[in-house]
Parts: sequence; C-alpha cells; structure tokens
Amino acid sequence: MRALWAAVLLHALGEATGRPVADHNHPGSVAQARAAAVEWFRRGGGDFTAVCDFADMSPDAVQAVALHAIDRGRPLRTTRWRGGLATGTPG
Repeated sequence: MRALWAAVLLHALGEATGRPVADHNHPGSVAQARAAAVEWFRRGGGDFTAVCDFADMSPDAVQAVALHAIDRGRPLRTTRWRGGLATGTPG
C-alpha cells in the first residue's frame, strides 16, 4: 500500500511542477490541476499529512522537498524522492 500512496504524492508533484496528467482536452483543467497541487503542497493540512503517513514518509520532509521542486519548476528524480523521504530526510 505504501507504493500506491507514494505514487499519489509523485502524481501531485508532477501536476505541481508542470508534468500534468490532467485532461488535455479541457484547457483550463491543466492550469486548475497545477494550482490545486501547488496549494496542496504549500498548505499541508490533514489530507496531505494522511497521504504522507500512508506512504510512510515524513510530511515535513515531503513538503520541503516538494516546495523546492515547485520553486525550481522541475520534478524530482524518482530515485531521489524514494531514497530519502521514507526515513524523513530529504535525499
């Protein structure tokens, strides 16, 4: 189950950093998905914390690394994402 929730986090990060999986047939959906994903990472909150917990990742570390990637405008390499966050330290 952890892999599924980690995939949810990676999907959201892709949306937030411009690698959307939203419906490209509806032009506004990509921008809306990106804005919602960025806000989700910035705000944190109960849903964000629950997803991180289900993925066995530190919410603080996920948020820090995700916001760094968002600010850079580039997604993380999957190996870096999986390598350090399960232990709670950015890798």
